[in-house]
This record gives sequence, C-alpha cells and structure tokens, in this order.
Amino acid sequence: MVINHCIVESFIVFLAHRLISLFSCRMKCSEKFSDADRLVIFQRFCTLSSKNEQDIFLQGLVDMMEVKQRLPRPGDKNKPKSKSFKYYSFKGSSKVEICVKAFLNLYAITYKRIRRINTLSSQGNSPNDLRGKMTSANTFSEEIRNCVKEHIQSFPTKISHYSGREKHYLNSQLNLTKMHQLYLEKYPNQKVSFSFYRCFFRENFNLSFGRPQVDVCSTCELLNNKIKDQNLNDTAKRTAIAELILHKRRAKKFYSKITKDIEEKENKDQVLSLAFDFMQTVQLPTTPVFYYQQLTVSVFCIHNLKTNKSRMYVYHS
Repeated sequence: MVINHCIVESFIVFLAHRLISLFSCRMKCSEKFSDADRLVIFQRFCTLSSKNEQDIFLQGLVDMMEVKQRLPRPGDKNKPKSKSFKYYSFKGSSKVEICVKAFLNLYAITYKRIRRINTLSSQGNSPNDLRGKMTSANTFSEEIRNCVKEHIQSFPTKISHYSGREKHYLNSQLNLTKMHQLYLEKYPNQKVSFSFYRCFFRENFNLSFGRPQVDVCSTCELLNNKIKDQNLNDTAKRTAIAELILHKRRAKKFYSKITKDIEEKENKDQVLSLAFDFMQTVQLPTTPVFYYQQLTVSVFCIHNLKTNKSRMYVYHS
C-alpha cells in the first residue's frame, strides 16, 4: 500500500505537536525513536487493510497483567483497577516498551480506541468491528412492508389525460398524513411510523396527488416532450418538430374553416354546422372515501355554430 505524501507530512506535523507532551515522560520515550522510526511505524500500521486488523495488531502490542498491590486513596469512590497494561512498539525487529501517551502518538489513535481494546483483552475477546452490521431497531419485517405496499395500492389512481407519458395521480383531497392515519386505523397493532411510511411511498411508488389542471392538446404535449427528450437522436427530433408544425397548421386550418362557416352560412337556412366534444371530466371534491373510485361528472357539449348556442348533457359515473 502506497502512503500519500500529504498524509505522511500531516502525520509528521501532528507528531511534532504531540511529542511536546513526552518530554516529561519518565521513560524518555521521545528519545527512543527517531523521525525515520516513527515514519516506518506509522506506514506499517497504515498498510493494514481493515480496522479489525489494526485493532488486532494494537492488541498484540499491549501486555495485560494483574495488579499486585492496590492502594485506594482516601475518599476515592472509584472501583480499584484489577488489571494493568504495558505498551510496546516495534523498533526494527525488537519490541520497545513505551508509555501510553507515546503509544497513542506513534499510531495516531485516541485513548477511547485503546481503552476498548484493553476492555476486550480483559474479557478474553478479540476486536470485531460491527459498525454498519447491526440490524436497526427501526427495521420492519417483510410482512409489514407488504402490508404498507398493499395499503398504498388499495387507493384508486387516475392516469393523466394530457401528458406525454403515463402518470398516475391519487385523489387531490388525499395526502401522506391522511394515508398514514388510515393505515393505523386499518392495522392498529402495527406501530409503523410516519417517516417509514413516507420513505416507503417515495422509494417504491411514482405517484402524485391531484391532477394537472391545464387543458392542453395531448398531441402537442406528446410531441413537445419528444423534442425535449435528451436521449432522442437528432433524426427523431427533426421528425417530431415536422409533425408538430404540420399538426398546428391543420389545427389553424380547422379553426379558420369554422370561422368561415359561421360568417358565410348565417343566411343559409338549409345548412347546419355543429361542433361537439366531451369536456374534461370533473371529479366530485367532497366525497370523503379514498379506498373506492370517486364519483365523476362527465359533460358532453353540442354547439350550434350558426345560432352560437350550446346544449350540455351532464351525467355522473
């Protein structure tokens, strides 16, 4: 493993500041290692691939001994230590005893880390890094996940009519808070949090609430989406642009013909011009039921171009 020069230089600066505290060491640890020795020790430690290997290596440099004599201080409420530890480091092929401060400085570790290693040694265990491997207390079973999935799928959806791609929408009166409340009412024994319900909804469903209110031509919307698509090649985009221009010219010609018919045929009793269309379906907004399809109002309109009068047929479904 190649050590980055910036890491090495940073470590040397780190040692320069930290070793000031070693001048008062009774074991004269600062005099036992040269700068070259410290660099070799640090490089050897960093070549270890995982934290487990590093902790096992450090554990092998610590000797644990029973405390032979305990002299509790008056008024000291702490439990007397039953174990003591000696720290070593390699200098070449030999081990050199050092103090705990020198040990921490040489390997650039914290006292919390070596204290954990010592605790494991006193228990007869080896270090084992469990970070990211423990099962979270908030993890839900596959059964609960299936219940949440089925509950979200139980709400009826509608497909956007004026869109270049298929998009499903839930009731406009619905939101995630209401959906979570309805889930707790249906499954009172399951303690599913709102945060989990929301995350599951966003990660597994591509649904929106309400419907787009802009009434646009579906052909125009489809062709515009094709033109804006970055994954489409230039030939397909040019074809879509040509189709859009042709579509708009036909629409303009159609509306011009309607205007002409209105102007020319006002005095012709034998000619009748009618325009009819299904208007946008309107959903009844006050129905408080979310698990079933909402009632909708359909409007069919017939417009007399000659008299400029309309007749509407309204029914619900």
